[in-house]
Amino acid sequence: MALYTFTATDQNDFVSKLLARAVGEGWTLVRDTAVEKVLKIPAVGYLALLIDGVNVEFQAFRLYDAARAIADQIGSLPTPVGGLKLPRIPLHNQAFQVWLSVSERRLAGVCRISNTYHSFYAGLILPFAPTDQYPFPCYVGGSGDAELWSSTSSSASAYPFYGGQSRPGRVCLPGGGWQEVSRSDSGDSLDFKPSYLYERAYVWPFDGGLANLGKTLAGEHVIYNAMIVSSTPAAGLAPDDGMWLGYLDGIFACSNVGASAESVITIDSIQYLLVPNVFRGSQYYAFRLN
Repeated sequence: MALYTFTATDQNDFVSKLLARAVGEGWTLVRDTAVEKVLKIPAVGYLALLIDGVNVEFQAFRLYDAARAIADQIGSLPTPVGGLKLPRIPLHNQAFQVWLSVSERRLAGVCRISNTYHSFYAGLILPFAPTDQYPFPCYVGGSGDAELWSSTSSSASAYPFYGGQSRPGRVCLPGGGWQEVSRSDSGDSLDFKPSYLYERAYVWPFDGGLANLGKTLAGEHVIYNAMIVSSTPAAGLAPDDGMWLGYLDGIFACSNVGASAESVITIDSIQYLLVPNVFRGSQYYAFRLN
């Protein structure tokens, strides 16, 4: 895993620098147009960055056919379906700071634009099943429904948290279908009781348990792996006994008590950046730096 920090002069510079870093780490650029960038993930599959004005949408698929349009790639995120649109990160046409983590499995990053923090994760999770049972354990997520980087609506939310109603994160299930990853309401509270009455997945422990996370007796942070769980009510699977799919690679939950934006915590010689949930000064997740 490689970490890069840089200043992007605008959204175009961000995309150019992200592509350069990814290619430098073994990813392959297989389509490069003004509005479509397709990268081959070294481990398995493909990731597409779709330029939409100053914003970037994410698409993913296991196989790639150069003759097909992005939306027609086999196994791609279906859109629009049920009102859902592609996960997206809102950017800016002026300079902003970027933290970018690149591994052979995924891209993950944070863009600090003014006093907001827009996060994204695109690529593979660390699955709990072998490849023959789970061939494409892919997840893509951004800043929820944020239309602009300056949005302060409750549905403008980093992917581990709420996720949004129209642009939530989505995970590819073992059977090849995609499922929405979001909580069951649009509130801002960290302490709520989830009610998953629909076919959706969530990120544990961001599904209402984050407010209960504590520190050690010495006041030190403890981190918890962010895990994606698929809830399937139709099959009788409630949230806690659904399919536990795997970890978000390098993304963790921690106590939000006393946390502050961009503070760094160190646990067993590993550093983690505390990242706000977009514009919220009381909600954070931990982003692994090394």
